[in-house]
Amino acid sequence: MQPLRFEIKGREPIPYEVVASRSGNNLTMTCTCQAATFNKHCKHRLNLLTGVVSDLVSGNETDVEKLAIMVQGTDVEAALSEYFAAEQAAEAAQKHLKGVKHAIARKLAD
Repeated sequence: MQPLRFEIKGREPIPYEVVASRSGNNLTMTCTCQAATFNKHCKHRLNLLTGVVSDLVSGNETDVEKLAIMVQGTDVEAALSEYFAAEQAAEAAQKHLKGVKHAIARKLAD
């Protein structure tokens, strides 16, 4: 499969370039943003992996669907599943925390 190339709007005037390629079961994605340059969490790559195209300026939204297929069967697929589970747990924890705060407020008003 040919590498997929995306241009993503960021803080810099020139869009960031994200390139995804697969070799066997290994998916590699690079981004020209500073975070990715230092091998840190890069929201541009994660957004593409999760189907978020709001900052995509290259106009190739259909390639995001190809990226989803490219991810299948890779270690990135398992990591994304863990990410989604962690996101759901965080949302549940936030909801629980909000309820506890309201309960404290009610008790303090007694």
